[in-house]
Amino acid sequence: MDSRRLVVWISAGILSFQGFALAFDLLNCTALTWVQLHHSVPLEPCRRPNGRIDAAVNHGLSVLAGLALGSQSKPAP
Repeated sequence: MDSRRLVVWISAGILSFQGFALAFDLLNCTALTWVQLHHSVPLEPCRRPNGRIDAAVNHGLSVLAGLALGSQSKPAP
């Protein structure tokens, strides 16, 4: 058997095994997630920390306004 052909067969075998392992892991994760979602207690709606989000939005807007005004201002003579 030619050495190139042997390398191709070994590479094909490795890639096939990795593809099979990836497909099996994906199927396993999907099945476990489905089982966990359908057999668990209904989830409570999440409460968002609105105060922190509002503060972050206000800070981001003030930074953007400062950048916009700073780029439009002309240096003093």
